[in-house]
Amino acid sequence: MKYFPKIGLFVILSLFYTSCIDEPDFPVEPKLEFVEFVQNNDLTANFKIKFTDGDGNLGLDQADTAEPYKYNMYLKLYHKVNGNFELFNDKDFKYRIPRLETSDRRKALEGEFDLFMPFYFEAGSDYDTIYYEAYIVDRDLNQSNIIKTNEIIAPD
Repeated sequence: MKYFPKIGLFVILSLFYTSCIDEPDFPVEPKLEFVEFVQNNDLTANFKIKFTDGDGNLGLDQADTAEPYKYNMYLKLYHKVNGNFELFNDKDFKYRIPRLETSDRRKALEGEFDLFMPFYFEAGSDYDTIYYEAYIVDRDLNQSNIIKTNEIIAPD
């Protein structure tokens, strides 16, 4: 019991200290940074992305199913044909990133996530190199910057 006042004082000082830590100053628009693209042996891939979001409203709830909240991450595929990259088709690959929340009192978000995705090259195609561009949209419909993967060469 004689240690309780010291422990109580430590907890109070700890709470005071953490309340004085400044929140990161990120813009309200999400910002993405490409980390890596890893091809798996089972026709899937992991697309690892770093992110920041100043107002902490990144990701969708399960109930968010109507436009414009049906999807929040978009990828475009480019393939190399005769030495030049061309957009594969005019359609975006669309994904849902679930709501991301911070574990403390800060509103700003910062972290990494993996987009687990199907991945394959079309058999008999005239290209062997591709890359993806990606962006994300937050719940206020602020669009992030566009990131690009490294060039991905077809497995042998």
